[in-house]
Amino acid sequence: MTLRHHITYFIPLLIWMALIAVFSSDVGSSESMIRLLPAFLRELLFSSDTLQPGISPILGAVIWVVRKLAHLSEYALLAILASRWLRSWQHPGRSI
Repeated sequence: MTLRHHITYFIPLLIWMALIAVFSSDVGSSESMIRLLPAFLRELLFSSDTLQPGISPILGAVIWVVRKLAHLSEYALLAILASRWLRSWQHPGRSI
């Protein structure tokens, strides 16, 4: 297999790692994500009488579960992409 073949498996891995790095910064923080919600959803979900969003315990638990599942999914995809790239080096004659 050529180097070009290995690079085609590496590029998606590299892009996914870059996305994880960007969203792991302040850009992907929960405070930033809250601001992306439409105003009516923010008003519905969060109390507007405090500086910090006041979240009901049930909504807080739901948000926590969703965020944990998102982390699990993003790193599972990272593992799959890394595995594909590494297998492209291990088995040069096989199609992945």
